[in-house]
Amino acid sequence: MKPSFLLLTLAGMASVGLLYSLPRSVVQNEGASARQVAAASGQAPAQSKAPAQHLPALSAEQARQLARLRQQWQQNPADAQAAQALMGRYTEAMQFDSAAYVAEALALREPTAARQLQAADRFYNAFTYAEGQRADALGQKARQLYQQALDQNPGLLQAKANMAMTYVATPTPMKGILMLREVLEQDPDFEPALFNMGMLSMRSNQYDKAIGRFERILKNEPNNVRAMFYLGICQAESGQPAKARQTLQRVRTATTDATILAGVDEYLKQLN
Repeated sequence: MKPSFLLLTLAGMASVGLLYSLPRSVVQNEGASARQVAAASGQAPAQSKAPAQHLPALSAEQARQLARLRQQWQQNPADAQAAQALMGRYTEAMQFDSAAYVAEALALREPTAARQLQAADRFYNAFTYAEGQRADALGQKARQLYQQALDQNPGLLQAKANMAMTYVATPTPMKGILMLREVLEQDPDFEPALFNMGMLSMRSNQYDKAIGRFERILKNEPNNVRAMFYLGICQAESGQPAKARQTLQRVRTATTDATILAGVDEYLKQLN
């Protein structure tokens, strides 16, 4: 499998770029100790800085709406409804980190698990689109808030799975793998953890393990397009062209997503 091609065709999928930025040695052996994996990565601890605010170009109408909502919220920071409206507009404008900082302000005023989880999810969303030190800082914020929510409610498996993924590009990537294992011990069919473990297996060319994880997802969710797509890739890369063609043809009939269909067509060409 060529990571560059996979990133090109599925750039919109969260965590794909993150996983393929890892050295292969980081995830080559999922059974390795945390010390072994951290040493294999050859990475020094990153110096985190506060992330720069992400400001894509806005339309005049978006700018007016954001200015109005910011002013409304700044006049009354305790107004949760105004904060929620501002978060929504920031998200629509793809200013994910700005949405996260508004959510964090709400969580500081009202430190419930629900508010902390809301803020953590927004930092995680921003993290998946970021790079370098900015990703480090956003990932750290997400971890802190997820941990606060988990301290209040340890049963938040999605929070734990997301938190795990913020670790995989740090100097302690095995910590994330271990957390994903813990999630699967609690719920062996939890799709986000199975999917990310499948992606990690792909990254280290352990296609047999990845196939098992994607097949397990599809056993419970037969129409899960992303699991179906990656299963087809794993089958192709592990020398099972007939199965790969069958799986990828299923993907073709199950989705209208242009980027996924481009990937399907490219792999089918390689298999013909």
